[in-house]
Formats: sequence, structure tokens, C-alpha cells
Amino acid sequence: MIVRFARSDPDVVPALQRALASMPRLVLVTQVAEARGPPIEQRTPFQELSACCGDWLDFLVLLDDGRSGGMWRDPMRELLEWLFQDAATASSAVGGYALVRAGRPVTWFRRQLFDPLEDAVSISQYLATLVPGLRVFERPRKVYSPPSAARRPSPARPTAAPLALGDPEADEVTPTIRQAGAPAAASPAPPPAPPDPYRVLGISPGATFEDARKAWRARIQQYHPDKVAQLAPEFRALAEEKTRELNDALAALARALGR
Repeated sequence: MIVRFARSDPDVVPALQRALASMPRLVLVTQVAEARGPPIEQRTPFQELSACCGDWLDFLVLLDDGRSGGMWRDPMRELLEWLFQDAATASSAVGGYALVRAGRPVTWFRRQLFDPLEDAVSISQYLATLVPGLRVFERPRKVYSPPSAARRPSPARPTAAPLALGDPEADEVTPTIRQAGAPAAASPAPPPAPPDPYRVLGISPGATFEDARKAWRARIQQYHPDKVAQLAPEFRALAEEKTRELNDALAALARALGR
């Protein structure tokens, strides 16, 4: 079961607290951006965890709907501070998942920003230590397919009749024949095309600028410095790169749409 709450709701924190107190099973609490895309039930890791742990696990999801009412508030942090009674733990867990049972915190998991399948693996492995017989999610194995040995026959090259030594025509073509094996001058590679701003923001072509701004706001919060501060340096660098891509995409659409 997935229970959803909107971040923009001014009374969302008390509503989250009441929901957790009334849910008897294990509950995984997290927040997601309500950008255009598949339903939450079909997103990773919710789909995978529901398949392997759905008999013991429910989900409580805080949806960032991009509305101005939730822009300057952080209800997830408030909820986690209420649960863990510790601001440092809440700050570390705010970008991940908190596991709760009977209204009390059990543990929290760091979110793998670029590998959500790993979230399903680590969370199900921990749940297996609490629930005997629970099936742990396993990543699908990649099947190696060797490259085909068959090759197309190269087209036959036209042959010319051999020229006799001393023939004036042979003397004229000899320099050309000697230079035939020389490498041709490499032409400069064309500059890479800029990424499609609609694809970067996850919206369809023809969307309004307001749609673009909502998608930008929902996505860029995933890479906020506070949410990646505890990650390894390479992940923080990647989050900075994603932030630049999102900002560039929004600026490109603003120029294209005359905003």
C-alpha cells in the first residue's frame, strides 16, 4: 500500500504523524518529485520492493508537487526530527528513506541517486533480517551476447591493367601509387550538440514555460547540496553537473519562449 501526501499542504506534518501512528506494519517513508512520468507504483524501487516485500511493507510518500506552498518549507525534515529526536540524523536521512514500525523509527537508508535498483537491494536485505522468510530483491543479471563472427565481404576493388616499366603513363601514376597508403588528414570533430532541454527536464515538446519551471524545481531539489553533502566526492561532482544541466535547460527554454 502506498499512502501519498502533498508537500504543499500546510498541515502535512501532523497528517504524516497521524498516518504513521495508525499504520501497524513496517512503513518506508520517503519523498519524491511528482514530475511527469510513470505512477509511483511503477517507479524504482517502489515496484521492486512491492513485489518482494509487499506482504510486510507499506509506503508513505511525500510528493513534491512543485506548488509555491511547499517551496520554502521542509516537512520531511520536520517529520524526521520528530521521529528520530535528533537533528543530525534527520539531516542525514532527509534525502533517503526512513523505516518506521508502529510509529517508531527503526533505521534509515541513504538514497542511491543514480542507481535506484541498489536501493531495492539494500532495503530488502535489511528487511530480511527483521522478517524471516522474506525474499530479497535480486538485480536482474545481464546476459552477455558475444559479437557475431560473420562479417560482410568487403566490396571488390576495381583492378586496372598493369603498366609496363618505362611507359610514360606508368611514370605519371607512380607518385600517386606511392602516396596511396599515406593517412588522410583528420578533419576536426564537430562540436557536440547541446542536450535537448525538454528531455533534460523530463517534459514533452510543446510544454509551457510554467510546466518547464515546475519540472525544473522538482528535479533540481534532488541535487541540492544539503541532500548530497554526505555522499562521496564523485557523487557531489555529478550532482553539480546535473544542476548545471537543469539550469541550462531552463535558460534555453526561457530564451526560446521569450521569457
